[in-house]
Amino acid sequence: MKTFFQKLGENIRNARLTEDMTQEQLAQQVGVSSTCISQYEAGKRRPNAEVLAIISETLCVSLDYLIPDVEHSFPVDPDQSSIYDLIGE
Repeated sequence: MKTFFQKLGENIRNARLTEDMTQEQLAQQVGVSSTCISQYEAGKRRPNAEVLAIISETLCVSLDYLIPDVEHSFPVDPDQSSIYDLIGE
């Protein structure tokens, strides 16, 4: 079973390929290294919200497209401070 970040990375990769961009081209437009893009796509690194928004805009997709659905089998606590707390990673 893929993790949240593996699914996110897969969505970034699919959107990048749809736009016919290389990792290097996306990295230049986003302002990160191509290694970062590679690690995002592999689910080995977590983009922060600002970078994710820039990726979304650059690839002409919504954040909803990039962010995978998260199924919760537990109630969500509104006091949790980040998405990482919600998905348990």
